[in-house]
Amino acid sequence: MKQLILLSLCCFYCTYLHAQTEKEFGRYRPEELFMKQFPNDTIAEAVILFDEGKANFVNTNESGFNIIYERTTRIKILSEAGLKWAEFEIPFYQNGNTFEIIYDVEGFTHNMTDNMYHKTPLNAEQKYEEQINPYWKLRKIVMPDVKAGSVIELRYKLSSPRLFNLRPWNFQSNIPTVCSQFELQMIPFYVYNYLLEGARKFDENKSFTSTGPEESFHGINFRRLVHQFKMTDLPAFRDESFITCPDDYIVKLNFQLAKVNYPDGRTKEFLSTWPVLIKEYLEDESAGKFIRKCEKSAKSLLGNSISQLTDEKEKFTGIISFIKNNFNYNNRRGIYASEDLKEFIRNKHGNSANINLLLIGLLRSAGLQADPILISTRDHGKVRAAYPYMHFFNNVIACVSINGKKRLADATDAYLADNLLPIACYNELGLVMKEGDVTWLNLQSSTPASQNIYLQTSLNDTSFLTAIRLQATGFFAASLRKHYGNDPEKIRNKLQEEGEPVADSLPQVINYFERNERYQLYYFQQSQPEIINGNIYFSPFLNFPISNNPLKQPTRQYPIDMVNTTVYQYASRIQIPENYRFKFLPENLNIDNDLFSINYTSTLEKNAVLINCSYKFKKIIYPATDYPKLQNFFNTIIKKANEKIVVTSTTE
Repeated sequence: MKQLILLSLCCFYCTYLHAQTEKEFGRYRPEELFMKQFPNDTIAEAVILFDEGKANFVNTNESGFNIIYERTTRIKILSEAGLKWAEFEIPFYQNGNTFEIIYDVEGFTHNMTDNMYHKTPLNAEQKYEEQINPYWKLRKIVMPDVKAGSVIELRYKLSSPRLFNLRPWNFQSNIPTVCSQFELQMIPFYVYNYLLEGARKFDENKSFTSTGPEESFHGINFRRLVHQFKMTDLPAFRDESFITCPDDYIVKLNFQLAKVNYPDGRTKEFLSTWPVLIKEYLEDESAGKFIRKCEKSAKSLLGNSISQLTDEKEKFTGIISFIKNNFNYNNRRGIYASEDLKEFIRNKHGNSANINLLLIGLLRSAGLQADPILISTRDHGKVRAAYPYMHFFNNVIACVSINGKKRLADATDAYLADNLLPIACYNELGLVMKEGDVTWLNLQSSTPASQNIYLQTSLNDTSFLTAIRLQATGFFAASLRKHYGNDPEKIRNKLQEEGEPVADSLPQVINYFERNERYQLYYFQQSQPEIINGNIYFSPFLNFPISNNPLKQPTRQYPIDMVNTTVYQYASRIQIPENYRFKFLPENLNIDNDLFSINYTSTLEKNAVLINCSYKFKKIIYPATDYPKLQNFFNTIIKKANEKIVVTSTTE
């Protein structure tokens, strides 16, 4: 379990101390250049030799203080796969009069070729910018003359007026880190809390007051307080499948503004409580008040169609269908509506808050109890319920009571069944935004997802013809609806592009628009037999089963999160001519325990064989201790589901 340390940082001053590593910037060390392999991680593609960050408050003499961030990093490239670590991305904020500036960018690439050392400096042509969204840009830096064996180093500064958003510091990365350290130089006007995540304690942690001359701001004399944090010998964080967010598990330092001390003696508290934050949210124009406006607008939007219904489930289905069919999600998450109600209704599109707050308002207008639930999506990280910070959340969904049972709902995905949330929303805890007791809801899905593949194959002397019926529920169904669409010609073209040799007839889709029903896709596939020494080899389930193990690391220290329980079923009937026989059929297999199950059977008929394979993951979240068992189970699935039958001719 992630360990958290919560401390308060009061703000004072210190003199600027240069680390030994920074003094050596631009110089090379022979032992680094001649390194062929990192001893602590022999498969590492690169290694961070050191990564040093500093944050310092600087008086601008205009609008108060800016934060100056400095970073110096040195990386050894060990293989061709590690070349991507020679490309750096620095995010910076620009919106109106609030903007961050990157400056004093300097870098070198060190190489040793035929025992001759040479150094290549970074120049302006290796730096460019990219717009991420209206508020954020990326400064991209590509180091020059990089190859396996190079040592690269980069340093830069970033000036930011965003004092409320102190940037986090990641000690750990996807490659090993020999040394990572961060230094804060604080002033008495801003008080921050910080959280160490992914580790119990720092390897080194010092705090001391400057011994240099005092500074003065608006008549207040002060010295700065310096906090130094250091971590060494950090292993690579190699994330893989079935994980919520890497930031939930890497070793890092996060910050939250707790209080501002003004020079005139006033103070403003930013460390709040959940009841206060809930109350503020429900009184916000773009949140609680937005819901009430939606409730008042229900009749003009829905007419009398919903009000005439008496069944609560029918009311819910009618309202969520109305929103899914008439409003579009703009792929931007938020806990506050990004557009006012009139503009949202006129444009028919908005962020997740626009859509789901409208859902809540319309549900309330129909007499259903509905409340907003603030959540953090899987890619945004987990919520720490012990710390009342609104920045933990990035999305809002609905909780509605139907015939006495609570149901979570989201109207942003028109392809998804009404009883499901988008996969990104299943992330441990959600906070009910309702005055009274602070209530947290479990966000795990209770609805299994299934995928059924039925194949009927006939063999002639030249080819196999297979009739394929694909059925899916839950997330599988929504994914297929999005992926293939509803146009038979486009579906055939897409299947062809994916290496599926579709026969002449067009595919057929059933229940494309009925998102609460089982999705079905039918088509025919023509394939050529694999013939070796007169024997025909054939995969009963074609290319449908999984072929690569998604769990690739030797060990794992964090849970395996499957989102929901999943069931896979394959059934294949293979018909052969009278003058052929089955020379080899795979053996039956049955494994069933508390974690998973697989059942494989083959039944021989006169000139046909019926082969069934089904497997199931029974848990949603598996602890790290189950990782080896799951690895072996995936290997078993891959081997068994892809095992081939052998057919041979009975005539010479």
